[in-house]
Amino acid sequence: MPLLVSLFASRPDPELTVDRVFGQIQSDWGGLLAEEFTTIRPETALETMSRPTRGDAMGFRFDDTRVVVAAFDLLYQFDAVSAAEASAHWDDALELPDLAGTSFVATVVPNLDAGDDEDDFYLREDRDIISEAILISRVVASVQACTDTVTAVYAHPSDMLVPPQVYRQSALDAAPGLPLTMWVDFLVADESGVTSGETFGMSDLGLYDIEIPESRTPGEAVVRVLADTAVLQYREGPVIDDGMVIESDYGDFSAGIEPSKYDPEQWVLILSPPVLANRAQRRAAQRKNRRR
Repeated sequence: MPLLVSLFASRPDPELTVDRVFGQIQSDWGGLLAEEFTTIRPETALETMSRPTRGDAMGFRFDDTRVVVAAFDLLYQFDAVSAAEASAHWDDALELPDLAGTSFVATVVPNLDAGDDEDDFYLREDRDIISEAILISRVVASVQACTDTVTAVYAHPSDMLVPPQVYRQSALDAAPGLPLTMWVDFLVADESGVTSGETFGMSDLGLYDIEIPESRTPGEAVVRVLADTAVLQYREGPVIDDGMVIESDYGDFSAGIEPSKYDPEQWVLILSPPVLANRAQRRAAQRKNRRR
């Protein structure tokens, strides 16, 4: 599936042009892009309007990778109130975006000139999803610097609304990498001393979402382990195997690749806190002794 980030605007801005945005991309990221790519350029209108892009859009090419920012005229399938409430970055005093108003979607699309196959473009084994996310994030941040009309950014993987200035600054601060906290939601629940945690958005990046079951583990431990494990996967890939032990300052967490308790069809990385892991080990030892 394609990676998507949406930008909501208060009105159309005729001065938001491909050349203006490309100039901002060069200003924001020129040094990094020169190290990462041989050629970067804006697309011509004819290139951008050709398949598989339709409608009002602007495109940019980073070698053979195409990032397109296109007007979105379909009905959004998310609830703005829920996306704001779920976001640690959204202030309650901010006005929610008009989902039926002006908006754009930034994404990577097939480059037919480079021989990309539209049918399996997002399914190919050599797809570098993290690199796609970084390019999309940079373009989104640069678009925001070119207009005062953007009122909110919606990161589809994390299902969160983010104020535009927060997103842009996070993207600049995270360079040359990805502003992970914009793309992934880190959820921690603490009810009467019983804590649990999970991530939402890692799977869209080709990695395992993480779940930490309910226990008496301190909330700060759950937050730290969630964040550290997410960063480890982001940097190294899905390197954590079933049965591995994740060391932390709060004890050793036992890793398991299992169906999510929220969606049995999705496999996630379950990190059992030390108490739960020890109980499981004791039960396994007891069963082993009974077999003797």
